[in-house]
Amino acid sequence: MMLSATLLAACSGSGTGAKEELQPVEISLSSDNVTLTIEKSRKGEDALTVSWDGGAQDADYSILMDIAGNGLSKAYTNRLGKCPGRSVTFPSRDLNMTIAELWPAELARQTDFEFKVVATLGDQKVESGIARVRIGSYGSIVNNLWIIGSATSGGWSLDAAQKMKKGPGGQFSWKGTLTTGEIKFLLRQDSWDDFYGFGGDNSTLVYHPETMGGDPKFQIGQLGQYEIILNTAELTITIKLIEEISARVVFLGDSITDCWDDYTTFFRDNGFVNSGIVGETTAQMLARVEPQVIAFKPALMVFLGGINDIARNQGYVSNDQIMANIRSISSKAKASGAKVILCSILPINDIYWNKSIVVADARKLILDMNARIREYCTAEGFYYCDYFNLMVDDKGGLTPSYTNDGLHPNKAGYAVMEPFILSAIDKVLE
Repeated sequence: MMLSATLLAACSGSGTGAKEELQPVEISLSSDNVTLTIEKSRKGEDALTVSWDGGAQDADYSILMDIAGNGLSKAYTNRLGKCPGRSVTFPSRDLNMTIAELWPAELARQTDFEFKVVATLGDQKVESGIARVRIGSYGSIVNNLWIIGSATSGGWSLDAAQKMKKGPGGQFSWKGTLTTGEIKFLLRQDSWDDFYGFGGDNSTLVYHPETMGGDPKFQIGQLGQYEIILNTAELTITIKLIEEISARVVFLGDSITDCWDDYTTFFRDNGFVNSGIVGETTAQMLARVEPQVIAFKPALMVFLGGINDIARNQGYVSNDQIMANIRSISSKAKASGAKVILCSILPINDIYWNKSIVVADARKLILDMNARIREYCTAEGFYYCDYFNLMVDDKGGLTPSYTNDGLHPNKAGYAVMEPFILSAIDKVLE
């Protein structure tokens, strides 16, 4: 634990080597009321000093800390070793983090704590009395954090906010693609109320609770692969551009695009951008086409979507409306200067997450949609990528060896799709 390491370093030392007797230990605290703040934490200010008299020069010391009223029965014990100076200081950040890790229910409120010092020398042991202090912690340690914003692949959709990886001591990290735009960090995926945002410079966070006005966001000015490391205890952030991306080709789609990266290195190997999001309908993709396709200024957009509309992920949608969304997506991409490839909806054997959908009925809708997409491509001069006939079996479903769940391609399925779409991309960009 951070606190343990800090105090151990403060109190290590060598004794005199003389045979000693332990003396009674009298403990005192520098304050009986401590208010921890984020500002003090950032400045590294000291919050509380525990001092004592007695013991012995060669004694090993421990400090016990617990919520008042527990009789130190559940105390956190910090073994200091030899501490000739008879004094240990708790920095603001370390004290808050200790409360966050051991007594998280006491965060962001005033709580009475008790301290005791224990001296040990050989088989001798002496304990001090109990000293009490009221501590008001600032509660900046959080369990989860999500990155969201127009610069992310999910845009400002709460459902598409991406969970960050939690590390020790309030640290969180994330790696991925960001476009030009804005980002901030949510404490809950289902709410905008509490978040961390721009703290006045690009290395500082600010916590914005529900009651605080304003909406400070970090600005991302360059397309690329990024690594973000932030610390909610220290309110620090590093946004590092790892690699610039030349977005020659952007794939816009749902889980069939999004999950491609789980099976192969196709996108990384070819320098393509994967802008797929699990579960999205064509209406949701239409809302993303500008920040997640056009912002990359690609030479080509590859679009694959529509099955989630047929599965009624956002309620009933007619094929007319699906086609209207696809037209709008394609028109926006074309107007930006990008060429367009529209892919057929893949054949299916199951829509396992919505058993109210009859597979035979869904297959009819897929055939109708694919005919519409093909006709639209012919009229507009777009390339039609016919995955359907590439992957369909003799029963009108997805070839079983190409899928694990009856709908999404597996590694073998993507292995069939990859050379097919690469050939299409080469033809369109020649």
